[in-house]
Amino acid sequence: MYEEPDPETEKEIIEKIAKYIVNNKLSLPTTLFLSSFKSLSWITGAYASILVEPFLPFYEKEGSNLIKTLEKIENVELLIERIEELKTEKEEKEVKEKSKKGKTSWHDKALGFIRKIVKK
Repeated sequence: MYEEPDPETEKEIIEKIAKYIVNNKLSLPTTLFLSSFKSLSWITGAYASILVEPFLPFYEKEGSNLIKTLEKIENVELLIERIEELKTEKEEKEVKEKSKKGKTSWHDKALGFIRKIVKK
């Protein structure tokens, strides 16, 4: 019905989904789910397009672009990576804010120490 989305549109869709997931604190279950089923993404996309097809005219190209983007295994992998990046950025920001307020727990200090070691 609709053509394939261009790479720029795919990146925008992945970014929107990743931000939504991280902002709603769903990164762990989503990453687990996507990692488990990423090899079946083309089947899932096909079924989703069958179920959603009658409603796509209401969403115009957005619904079709979303389904076609998540059908590709490489885009699912990019989504997982982006979720992990945003989650790490958010955690680091929270640790910095806590340390500025002087409310750093031993857990936050340990995480900061481990991140420094891993980055080296």
